[in-house]
Amino acid sequence: MPERLERLLAAFDRARPRVLSLDVFDTLLFRPFARPSDLFWEVHRTLREAGHGPLTVPPGELAWLRVNAESNARAQAPGYEVRLPEIAEELARMLGGAPAAEALHEAELAAERAHIELDGDIAALVRHAAAKGVPYVLTSDMYLSAADIQSLLDAALARANVQLPMPAHVFVSSEHRTGKAGRLFPLVLAQMSVGAHEVFHVGDNAHSDVESPKRQGLHTFHYEHVPRELEAMLAAEDARLSLETRHTGDLALRTLRAKIVGAHRVARTDDEAGELSCFDYGVTVFGPILAAFADWVVEDCVRHGVRVVHCLMREGHLLAPLIERAARAASDDLVVKKLWTSRYALRAASFHQADDRELLDYFEKREHPPLATVARDLGVPLEDLATVLHASLDAPSTHQESLDPAEQRALVAAIVQSPTLRAAVVRASAGRRDRLFAYFAKEGVFAHDLLTVVDLGWGGTIQRTMAHAFRDHDRPRHVRGLYLATHDKLLELPHGRCSAASFLFHLGEPRRDWLIVQRTPEILEQVCMPPEGSFRGIDGEGQVENFPQPIPAHQLADIAELQRGILAFADGWLPNLSARRGPRYTWKDAERMKERLRAILIRSIEDPSPPEVRLFDRWVHDANDGSNDTHPLLGDAALRRDARFMTHEQIRALSWLECYWPQGLAVVANRPASSTPRLLASLLRRDAGWAAASFVSRSLAKVAAKMDKP
Repeated sequence: MPERLERLLAAFDRARPRVLSLDVFDTLLFRPFARPSDLFWEVHRTLREAGHGPLTVPPGELAWLRVNAESNARAQAPGYEVRLPEIAEELARMLGGAPAAEALHEAELAAERAHIELDGDIAALVRHAAAKGVPYVLTSDMYLSAADIQSLLDAALARANVQLPMPAHVFVSSEHRTGKAGRLFPLVLAQMSVGAHEVFHVGDNAHSDVESPKRQGLHTFHYEHVPRELEAMLAAEDARLSLETRHTGDLALRTLRAKIVGAHRVARTDDEAGELSCFDYGVTVFGPILAAFADWVVEDCVRHGVRVVHCLMREGHLLAPLIERAARAASDDLVVKKLWTSRYALRAASFHQADDRELLDYFEKREHPPLATVARDLGVPLEDLATVLHASLDAPSTHQESLDPAEQRALVAAIVQSPTLRAAVVRASAGRRDRLFAYFAKEGVFAHDLLTVVDLGWGGTIQRTMAHAFRDHDRPRHVRGLYLATHDKLLELPHGRCSAASFLFHLGEPRRDWLIVQRTPEILEQVCMPPEGSFRGIDGEGQVENFPQPIPAHQLADIAELQRGILAFADGWLPNLSARRGPRYTWKDAERMKERLRAILIRSIEDPSPPEVRLFDRWVHDANDGSNDTHPLLGDAALRRDARFMTHEQIRALSWLECYWPQGLAVVANRPASSTPRLLASLLRRDAGWAAASFVSRSLAKVAAKMDKP
């Protein structure tokens, strides 16, 4: 049970009320929009589809006029409390009488009914109260009538397929011309024949739902809508959206993120206020992105008649349960399997001739391997390779140092020219291939002509290597990859044996956003990791063999909490996703959703807050591909020290070899984008060049560090 629901039920039981009073919007019911006024954009579509078009104003202008119509109507209404028909009359006047007020009124109610949703935790509170014989009432500061609100509750219950007892009464400020800060609660007490201390009220507004009723003697519970530490994050995401996307439906992304974080929020001390947990971050950042990706995978499989997908490990550790949830939500019987594989294991099993091409492909790595690693990977004795390079095994550093490109080429040439060494490489690879293929057969890889694999993506390297490894098999004839994001290296897939589709970025487009993700994909990769290390191959007993896990225990615990948050978001969002889309959902709506998801991801990389960066302050990224090396996301201690004397721009210009996440390092170094020391600004203005400015900055940093001066 979520922590907030536990606290809510406990507070209700302590109060022992005779009546439960509930706020309506953002408490019992919620709209799947980023802000309430976004509903008015949907009113435009409702009017048009009802035959009240073509309208003379676009959706955005209609929404703006609707907001102003309400303001004008309130200024003329008793007690500033207005009714929807009065707003509709004012809006019709502003539109010149077309559409008529009645049509505007009905269109808004229809749009509300088409989107309104039920809050599951408040529904649980209603059932809890009913079990104790306590009725509930709805108490709302709202321009809708009691009958309107009752119709919205009916629609939300039908959408959620939930049954609840009906409210004993609905108290609405528009009908009584007074709100919760005025005489509305005394009306509740009089109508229900109870004292103030016998009512337990729940709502999201700190003033009207907590302070005001508490002053009047009611028991209250603050059902916070958006925790304050998320407000800046959500605002920064909005700033990256086009105007139209910003104000159209977001399928409850914003609302549910806030609600799920709030639902699982434990009590905090003053020192902890404003901090984010890994669970929070999983819900708000990666939950929407990966849950939407899982839904897209299921949709693609349904469209292509695919009944089995294999989620490539290690990322499949998280992707598989997400896709299973998406399949259940879509009432689809898709079989989702985890498949251990890796570039390392596939490459090691793919030396058929040990020729120049195969061996040079092996050395295409981010980091140059040492001689001992090459011997292990090729399956040949270390002393044989050492002899080829005239290296001595007596000095461990000789075979532990990375081979430079010239040494790599010399080693490849020597192996290719030696029948003995070539045969040893091919023989070792064949043994690995036999064991690996036996495992693949057990997992159903060879059962169908089409093999569908799922991964985060990038360049389709594993898919390409699989297709190469399967070339002597009748099945699968074709390997199809479904990816979150890809770049243009995907075009190098052997298209006779492979095809691919990608969700959020395809072939590196949209380009500007993709370059940001491509520069720093490490956090997203690490978030999907399992407790096990990378896949080494299948051992002689036919069991999966992994390299030792180099990720520290504290980071694995963080990852587990992030994944718990991601799955919590998926559990809250996926079940009602089809209803949220509705029959009017178009490809334009789908593209706007992708724009929102890209904004979430890009904002997390480009514009992190200090609490966010603190979550990853001690994280490392494993080198993988047969290496147990790890590197800190935010750079080593020397770089962090130097970064205090660098500009924001210089930090951002660091290569990935120096820092995986320069934007995070800039936050740690307290270097905002506008920070430019005078000396370096002068150098840059005089065209001294970026390299010279960076050199001077790093040199000054080292001198200052030695002098122990700020």
